[in-house]
Amino acid sequence: MIEVFWILAILYTALILFFWLGLLFTSGEENSKINSISIIVAARNEAANLPHLLPLLIEQNYPREFFEIIIADDRSDDDTFAIVQRFHNKCGNLKLVKINEENPELVGKKGAITAAVDLAKND
Repeated sequence: MIEVFWILAILYTALILFFWLGLLFTSGEENSKINSISIIVAARNEAANLPHLLPLLIEQNYPREFFEIIIADDRSDDDTFAIVQRFHNKCGNLKLVKINEENPELVGKKGAITAAVDLAKND
């Protein structure tokens, strides 16, 4: 029983030493590259939800020059388009795609997302 204790104690000490040496030899440099991204939202009749969503997307903790927001208005018959346009005046990196007709090959939300992806300049 005492031999098992000493074996486990030695293994534990070796593991702690291994982690300590790993921390000691890390460079400490942070990744300075910031990726550019596109945020895509397909919206159909979302006038009730967009006033809550758009401020959260616009005021992210991410540099504004490295992200864009694309809202695809998918044939809405409420005030979705007007709400997004009001926010577009406040935020330069917000884009709006208006889908007027449904593409028979891309039914539903697929068509709106495809149109927004075509407009996107980032991943």
